[in-house]
Parts: sequence; structure tokens; C-alpha cells
Amino acid sequence: MTIPMNLKGGRGKKAPYNTVLVRVPEPLKELVVELSDDYRWTSRVPNFHKDAISYADALGIAESICDGRGYSAKLMVMELLQKIYRV
Repeated sequence: MTIPMNLKGGRGKKAPYNTVLVRVPEPLKELVVELSDDYRWTSRVPNFHKDAISYADALGIAESICDGRGYSAKLMVMELLQKIYRV
């Protein structure tokens, strides 16, 4: 994906957004470059949680898993979901 010159910045050309320098592990470089290019083209942050399920759905799944396993297992799963979903 090529970047239009007006969004590139550098050598006296200011990008229309603030930037920072971050050291990234080499295996993640392609992913970070792709994410950065997407942002430059669309000027929006992607939604990484588009496939996430709701708290109510997660609770239903957890209850079906814990059926017959006792109160302590159910309590542990409920606490875990509350911490994950910050409820």
C-alpha cells in the first residue's frame, strides 16, 4: 500500500496527526505497518473487538459449561467473567 505524499510527513512536511517512535518486535513489524497504513488512509482506529461476545452471552456459555460441576466452579467462572468484562 503506497502512502500519498500529503500524509507522509518528514523533511518539512508535517503529518496531520501526532506521531511517536515505538520499538516493535520484528515478528510484529508487518502487522504494525499494515495497521499504520490503514490509519493513514482512513484516519480512524480499527475496532479490534468486533467479534467479541456480550457479557450476557458469555455468562450463558459459562453457565452451560458449569452445569453439574458444583458451586465453586460456577463462582470462579463468574468472577473471571466479571474481571474480563469489568462488570
